[in-house]
Amino acid sequence: MSTAFASIAMLMLLVVAVGLVLGIFVRGRRKLGWKLVGSGLLAFCVALGASSYTLDRAGSQAVAAAVEAVGEAPQTPIKAASQTPPEPVLSKLGASAVAAYCDGYEKTVSIIHEADRKFGIEGSDAKADWVKAQDQAIGLATGEAIGLPFEEWQPVAQAEHWDQQCQAMARGWLAIDDADLLAARASDAEAVATALEAAYRVRIDKGRDLPFSRYGSVRCGWKELKHYHFAACTLSGGSNGGRSDPFLYFVGHKATQGVIVPFDNEARDHMPDGSYVEAAETKVPLGWFVALPFRAVPYVEVKALFE
Repeated sequence: MSTAFASIAMLMLLVVAVGLVLGIFVRGRRKLGWKLVGSGLLAFCVALGASSYTLDRAGSQAVAAAVEAVGEAPQTPIKAASQTPPEPVLSKLGASAVAAYCDGYEKTVSIIHEADRKFGIEGSDAKADWVKAQDQAIGLATGEAIGLPFEEWQPVAQAEHWDQQCQAMARGWLAIDDADLLAARASDAEAVATALEAAYRVRIDKGRDLPFSRYGSVRCGWKELKHYHFAACTLSGGSNGGRSDPFLYFVGHKATQGVIVPFDNEARDHMPDGSYVEAAETKVPLGWFVALPFRAVPYVEVKALFE
């Protein structure tokens, strides 16, 4: 792979990373974030196609070998959630490589907030140029910390979902995959629904932010669909006397107990800071699904269960 393509690809992936951060974590900037993700992936694919005409045979074999090796890498589960952030999932390239990547990810989040402070929330050419320069510096430092060329570690990072692992680590949540969702039992679903209802009641009692300030009560329950367990909470009553749409959660099983796994961004926003939800003297850990995209059960089917 040429040095020019490696540089372009690194830049495009950094744009995607920034877009993911905006789309998931920064309220009011999500539309911009997902646009950046789409633009970055499109530019990456175009650059990849152009580069394929100049790739030499040895380079192609090296990348293919790296991708094949990733598929054989064992999946080592993360430790149980606690009040301290979990360790990185072990990787074919070692935990230190994932940690270095996640350090760059956290720095990317920081420069977004710093850019807002320096240039204001609204976008500008000066702000975009500044963020781009900071991203490039972070990308170079990340490659140096991992100790491998971009074309060797990037396929591994993509196959092992390092972006999602970093998001789990940043929140102190368990890293959850499809097997953890399929392992959930009815007892796990009951525990998750109980913990969620307690958490929502706390938010309603505080009543300082939407949608909680508009409602007076909450009811949470669980259902099973296509071998998966789901929990949902619906808000009702209050000044408007209405009823909210159900807020949806996967139920997982890991580290001997049920795990709360938010279905979408809105559900994630409802979760308290920390690595668990406490209810009836029981701490139910929170999880982040790391094998995106999840397609086994459509959102509309899950939502229909609780309407």
